[in-house]
Amino acid sequence: MSPKVSIIIPVYNVENYLRPCIESALAQTLKDIEVIIVDDGSTDSSVDIIDYYARQDDRVIAIHKPNEGYGKACNVGFDTARGEYVAILESDDFVDADMYESLYDYAKSLDADVVKSPYKDVFLKDAIKPYPHNDFLTRNMPRGRLYSIAECPCQLVTHQSIWAGIYRTSYMREKGIRFLEVPGAGHVDIKFCVESLIQSDKLAWLDHPFYDYRVEREGSSTANYSITENAKRYREMHDYFLAYDEELFRKAAPSLVARECYGLFRYFKKCSYDRTDEEIVQSLMQDFTVEEIKRAPLISAADKEELILFRDSGTVAKPAQKAAKKAPAAGIPRKVVVSYAGALLLALLMVVELLLGLSGVLPTAFATILFVVTLLPFIVVLLYVARWVLQKALKA
Repeated sequence: MSPKVSIIIPVYNVENYLRPCIESALAQTLKDIEVIIVDDGSTDSSVDIIDYYARQDDRVIAIHKPNEGYGKACNVGFDTARGEYVAILESDDFVDADMYESLYDYAKSLDADVVKSPYKDVFLKDAIKPYPHNDFLTRNMPRGRLYSIAECPCQLVTHQSIWAGIYRTSYMREKGIRFLEVPGAGHVDIKFCVESLIQSDKLAWLDHPFYDYRVEREGSSTANYSITENAKRYREMHDYFLAYDEELFRKAAPSLVARECYGLFRYFKKCSYDRTDEEIVQSLMQDFTVEEIKRAPLISAADKEELILFRDSGTVAKPAQKAAKKAPAAGIPRKVVVSYAGALLLALLMVVELLLGLSGVLPTAFATILFVVTLLPFIVVLLYVARWVLQKALKA
């Protein structure tokens, strides 16, 4: 008899995290499962850990193969799976004990092809926090019924989180939905996420976070981020989506803008990149209209303006430029005003000195000296004001 859920765990050199991952799968309240662990050519003790659990529990299927990348490992797992539904559990993550029972029962109650759920971020020292966009999804996702991306494109706003859900195996095979096979992790989940969601009108959302996703760990695909690979994967996803259903792409465009601003563009601005990377990222933004960018949820007006600027001109604000310098006040600069006032005061003082000397109140020689001493700064100040007036005239 086929198991209800096949859990695929692709593994490559994760000896420090693999035991908790496998144990969280085997501790599921849903006992009718199979756990397919695909070792993608590990060179550490992951191999021994996998074989240990395969000997301890007959629900574990151990597959050892040469290193060919995350996508190939997942596809090998798909090909092996016998379960009614299939799930992916990344080898450095772990899940709540009731995850697959809850998702499976919900899928069966609605006859869903795909059930997705929110998740939790796990940081260094095992600090666990809700994913930042969970509240947005809670407010906007349908409850207790089926839906499609055409009805609910906001599903595409967030991280692809392909592992926070289950997929009907027959649906995946009928539609030929598989991972791109490239070396390394390679962001191959970007196209897979869209491909698995847009081809069905039997999607369901269970609003409870079961999955614990490690955001930070040494050697993770996040730690080894490549703007080149990320940009290529988004380009492939756009090309696939536009060819599959351009009208649906247009409906989903504002959500995709938000996702790519968060998942690609913010990294692009920080990373070193070459002209090819820049052209690919700009081509992605040019797939969206200005109006679609303006309607993107979850991103600020400033980010939208920056995306539009980059879309149209390829200009990217440097991080230091994000806080714009305060513009100088319009009109006459304060230094010039003060200098002009000083010149008037000195002129008045010279008139007083001249009158005092002529009237005999002060000795003529002494009044003359005072007049000359006052005249020199008056000339300097007057020249400064005159230079500013001339510069303004030439600019005009």
